[in-house]
Amino acid sequence: MRATSFVSYLLVVSVGIGITAAPAAAQTQSPFKKACFATAQLNDDQIIHACSTVIRQRSESGANLAAAYYNRGHAYYAKNQLGVALQDFDQSAILLRPDYATALGNRCFSRTVLGQLEAALADCTTARRLDPNNAAILDNLGLTYLKVQRPDQALADYDEALKLDPQKARALFGRDVAGAEANFAAAKAIQNDIAEEVRRFGVPGS
Repeated sequence: MRATSFVSYLLVVSVGIGITAAPAAAQTQSPFKKACFATAQLNDDQIIHACSTVIRQRSESGANLAAAYYNRGHAYYAKNQLGVALQDFDQSAILLRPDYATALGNRCFSRTVLGQLEAALADCTTARRLDPNNAAILDNLGLTYLKVQRPDQALADYDEALKLDPQKARALFGRDVAGAEANFAAAKAIQNDIAEEVRRFGVPGS
């Protein structure tokens, strides 16, 4: 799911397992723009096609172009094409909007899953500085710290994430892995496959 408003640059709910929704551009007449920045639910292939057309035509610039790259990257992520998604997050977060905390946080997540851990830590640290009250960014940072085997720092970030969003299953489960009191049952009640998901990420001790 992508954000439905570009005006306030607000972040919406976290999406899937680690991705946060992107802001959309203002209303336009082009059907490709409407699809790329749609409020309606489209499938990933439709989003990729629409946003690729917007990017290729160069009909947008600045923050709107950043959102097009971001939304396409999000769709690639949903298809488990993390390498391609990472390239779009690069375009969105670095080339177009260096202060784009959402894209930096999601690039952190993608890099964490791909094993690019030092770069992931740099992304999430910057994203947290830009948007310190974003539960998804804190959750992603906790995951990265687990993968580099720094459980105390992971626990601190998970605690902060849960203050903002007590229903974050991965943060609850991550606290278990980091050595805190058992939260597995609560995490599983929110997301039944949470244990399998975290193991797929290659987290030690999960």
